[in-house]
This record gives sequence, C-alpha cells and structure tokens, in this order.
Amino acid sequence: LTSPEGLGVSEPRFSPDGKWIAVDRPLTYTADDLFVVPRAGGSARRVTHDSAWIGGYDWTSDGRSLIAISARQSGKRELWQFWVQGKRDPERLASSEFGLIRAPAVARRKGTLAWVRQVSDTSLWRMPTKELHNPPERLLSSIGTQQDAQWSSDGRMAFSSDRSGSTEIYIARADGSEQTQVTGFNNVLVAEPRWSPDGRWLAFVEIGRASCREECRSRWSA
Repeated sequence: LTSPEGLGVSEPRFSPDGKWIAVDRPLTYTADDLFVVPRAGGSARRVTHDSAWIGGYDWTSDGRSLIAISARQSGKRELWQFWVQGKRDPERLASSEFGLIRAPAVARRKGTLAWVRQVSDTSLWRMPTKELHNPPERLLSSIGTQQDAQWSSDGRMAFSSDRSGSTEIYIARADGSEQTQVTGFNNVLVAEPRWSPDGRWLAFVEIGRASCREECRSRWSA
C-alpha cells in the first residue's frame, strides 16, 4: 500500500468505515506527518504539512478527521484536529497547559476523547564527594525531565530539559536558582551540553535538523 520514504511508516489506523488507512510517516527522528492511503491501494494523501513531532493519533468516529498530539506550533505538545479532505484549517483542541501528552484515543460511539498525560520526576541532585554519609540534595525539578548536567569553570550548571514541551538547553547557578533557557530549536532534540574551558560557550548535540555544528556553537554564547 505504501513505498518506503524517509524513515518509513508507523502506527497504521483503519478509518471507521474501513476504506482508508492512516499512517504516521517520520521525516526525521523529531518530525512527522500524517498520511492516508486507500485500503484498496492507490496514492497516499498527505493530511498534515507541518513536519513536526507527532505523539500519536486516532480517527474521529465520522472518519472525516484525525485527532493528533502535535508540536506544530512553537514546539509545544498540543491536541489538534486535522481534516482528511484538507478543506478546513487544523483546530487546536487542548493547549500545552496539560503538560506532556500523547496517545489520543477517540471513542467510537460516545464521542469522547482520552489521552495520556505523561508526568515524570527526573530531577538533578548533588552530593559532596568527601562526605558520602550526607544525604543528596535535589537542585532542579519540574514536570519534565532534567538531565545531562555539566558544571562550568565558574560554578554554573548547564543541563537539558523538556519542561517546555520540547528538549532545550538551560543554565542555572550552582544552587539551582536563576534557571534560564538558552536554546529555542523547538522540534529538534538537543542534549549533552558541555562548557568551554573559559565558561563562555556551550557545545551540544542537535538531532533532527540539517544545521551544522559551527552554526550551533557560534549562535549560543553563555
């Protein structure tokens, strides 16, 4: 029914009348679009045109649209309705105030909608190396994930977090105060920040877009 393009396809879903199959086609590791293809065979029709992260989707009970978790605006994970025929603009159903959401499911008869709200408590901690009997101290915590902590020569901390709905790089003081977001790539994955010896620059890994290391390194000065 489909031929391999990009990274392939995933999550096939039959329409309620069984005449169409929707698929998620990843374009990169952090960008997707939704397509539908006739069950009997034929050309695939593109439903979304955002090349944005998608965290699951489902058909509406009338088969006229797809409900999807999409980061199509500002990298925020939100609930959207996309019309299969493309005659109406996408409609946002729930905003990012719901946190990290995924896997929407539409009831076939009652017209209700369910989704998963992902709540994690992945925090950054510190403890003295010479007084191991003392309990660790939690420095950073949010509704998202904090990881890849790295100290600078002047005692500041860089780390990655997905608290905003997309993974970005942050810096903070040694005690965890004055947390500041320093990247704004939205629909890409950034990780592993590392300070330059003088504490003026950050190098980090970027996955999901074709920009180069020099661009990233020259853009973000700490």
